[in-house]
Amino acid sequence: MHFINIISLIIILSMDTLLAANRMPENESVYQNFRIKYGQGAEKITRNIISILEIAVPEYEKFYGTDLEREVVIFLPSSLLDFHPLVFDQLPEWSNGVFVPDRNQIILKKPQWYSTDQNFTQVLRHELSHVYFHRMFANSEVPLWFNEGLAEYLSGTALDISNGLKISNAMFAGQLILLSHVDSLQDFSWNRAQLAYLQSLSAVIFLEKRLNQLGISWQDFFESVRRNGFEQALKNSLGMDPIDFEIKWYHWLKENYKWFIIFNWENLIWVVMIIILAGALYAMRYRNRKTLRRWEEEEEKSKEEQLTQSIEI
Repeated sequence: MHFINIISLIIILSMDTLLAANRMPENESVYQNFRIKYGQGAEKITRNIISILEIAVPEYEKFYGTDLEREVVIFLPSSLLDFHPLVFDQLPEWSNGVFVPDRNQIILKKPQWYSTDQNFTQVLRHELSHVYFHRMFANSEVPLWFNEGLAEYLSGTALDISNGLKISNAMFAGQLILLSHVDSLQDFSWNRAQLAYLQSLSAVIFLEKRLNQLGISWQDFFESVRRNGFEQALKNSLGMDPIDFEIKWYHWLKENYKWFIIFNWENLIWVVMIIILAGALYAMRYRNRKTLRRWEEEEEKSKEEQLTQSIEI
């Protein structure tokens, strides 16, 4: 009896998952090779998706040097309850979108469901990069940090003061993530995942700088990766293996972002106090020098007057 109850429960849960997965949004819009499926009331955000695609698609085709042969379906579930079955409940809570390569689908949360400070445009552009990345490198060996770093790069994420501070804090706390450990991204908390994304972005920026110094374009490097795999492409282009690359990237990161630590509020207060104190000391020394100079001038003038009077006598 107990066994039958368990089987019944499994069947019910399986049926519920299948039904949820089959509650597909009933409306559709098409832009080039993208079919957008959305529920009632999502017309505005669907128009926003098309606006984003109009800008991003030609940009990504030029960047990756490839177009899309297969149709890509973008799902915008009607409710958050419908989102999880579509991704088989395998995503961390902080994930706001996913590209499923086997189904050639992008599944997106609506912005009002976000539990992080990401914006919808960045999320869609990030997932769109994964589509083109998969199209280019589906049969090549590439590290996850390269995939995620390019997605962040193309989504518009910047290593500004706020993000540079996150890297700097992790650096001083000894919590930087090895690039190879980015493969465990789905198991990270949001704070840890955010750091992994930023480090991946910084590694891509570092790689771009090295390629530019040698006159190698992204498209040439991508072609080398596609033909030879990432590790061999790295050796052919930069003369580095992944360990050499990571060591040089880390030194570059340290040189460029360690000073961001001053932008912590606690440190910033001390910096401001030191600047104020230094300014006050400088003003005091300047005033004292000015006073001393005036005394010297007055003394010199007095001596001249006394000399003039003695000559007249």
